[in-house]
Amino acid sequence: MKFIKNEVTLTKESFPLLLREAGFNTKKEFADFINLPYTSIINWGGCNKFPKYAMVLLSALIKSRRYDSLINSNSVALENDSLKKENEQLKNNIAALESRLKKFENLKKTLANLNLADN
Repeated sequence: MKFIKNEVTLTKESFPLLLREAGFNTKKEFADFINLPYTSIINWGGCNKFPKYAMVLLSALIKSRRYDSLINSNSVALENDSLKKENEQLKNNIAALESRLKKFENLKKTLANLNLADN
């Protein structure tokens, strides 16, 4: 892909790579998908320039494919379960620390009372 002012332009080299990334094995599959004659697609980058919509469409398809892959993977669910377990463990640690603090405060009061009684 060739970057020009933060915009990606299609080239003969990048087009097949982007097609594969979007989930198409051949230009024919892409042509059927967008309902264009196959000859139009094979002329892109040669006799005819790539249409402006081609990059937008391919980008959207690639993003959609990545999103579907992420949603269908268990990594999000596993991460969520892991975070839930970690959160529960932290809550338990906080409760244990609060209990120890309360015991410490009681011990501190008891020691203060003992000191008062000795004086």
